[in-house]
Amino acid sequence: MLEDIKIDRKLRDTVSIQISNYIRSLILDHKVKPGDRLPNTTEIMAQIRVGTNTVVDALAILQEEGFLDVGQGRGTFVSEHALSLKMAWGVNIV
Repeated sequence: MLEDIKIDRKLRDTVSIQISNYIRSLILDHKVKPGDRLPNTTEIMAQIRVGTNTVVDALAILQEEGFLDVGQGRGTFVSEHALSLKMAWGVNIV
């Protein structure tokens, strides 16, 4: 799922912001759907070769925004109301 992300360490945005932006775009573009489980932190770290804190920070951003539901030991899931957030992000619902 995250194999296609391009991390650019020269950008002004931190790596965690780049990751959160990428995952957000997957949600808004319907590439992942409400209720879908995301890979765990270790899997994400391995896929994009970043550290634990970077992944945790990226997921925390999306959880704060309401795109993800994170439960310790349960996993990370796309929020059931994630698509309703499209309006707040100025994205046309298709």
